[in-house]
Amino acid sequence: MVDALDYPMHFIITGGESADCTQAPALLKQCEQVVQAVIADKGYDSNAVREGVVQQANEDVIPSKNNRKETIPHEKLFSAARHLVENTIGKLKHNRRLTTRNGKTVTSFAAFVNLACIKMYLDN
Repeated sequence: MVDALDYPMHFIITGGESADCTQAPALLKQCEQVVQAVIADKGYDSNAVREGVVQQANEDVIPSKNNRKETIPHEKLFSAARHLVENTIGKLKHNRRLTTRNGKTVTSFAAFVNLACIKMYLDN
């Protein structure tokens, strides 16, 4: 049995001020090599995103939106890993400074993300 967490993973978080699927092409272009899979939530379920994923990855793991006429199957094991990441991000959002993005620079924001992760780890 394949464990989704055995694969090297990279996570990209898009801003909340625009639709996720509009950010996907630019995010995929940032990948320097072909990746095993692109794991995303229903917000990325569009034909344009799926076409971009085919060019950049071996597999797309994107659940179909409820209003899609024909459901597209996806690997549920990878979706479980995505769910863990989303839960972690949800816990990190308890830090007001992260939620409101008070970091003046990318470096200071990233440093605070690291500190929040360390705090979350130590609390467990």
